[in-house]
Amino acid sequence: MIRRTLVRTLGAAAMTGAAVMGLAAAPAAAAVQNWTQLNYSFPNEAGVSYEAVTDSFEIWDNNRDNLQVYAQWNYKGISDSWTTYWVPADYPYSYTVDRDLTEGRVIYLRVCKSVPNAADPCSTTVETGT
Repeated sequence: MIRRTLVRTLGAAAMTGAAVMGLAAAPAAAAVQNWTQLNYSFPNEAGVSYEAVTDSFEIWDNNRDNLQVYAQWNYKGISDSWTTYWVPADYPYSYTVDRDLTEGRVIYLRVCKSVPNAADPCSTTVETGT
């Protein structure tokens, strides 16, 4: 928990992104890390991290703006739709989703607002291992 908080704080200035919808496509140059976050209208306003040991996604929403946050992931090299996990609007705690992903694979990971747009797009897409 401390590591995640520190990582979120240190990475707050480094995140940029673009809204990508539909089929999962390989990002031009995805960073290799297990978390990503939004920093557009509010520092560390929302994010997602993935813990490979437990196959858990932790999703957070730090900006009370009445918008839902959702995390998306997709296996690298598979051209299908992103898997999406919604979090209730302005959920006051981190929200954990446990899944059983295929071991030894690489996944793309990103977080978005319910209404991504040019001023507040999805986070940078990162890749991490399962």
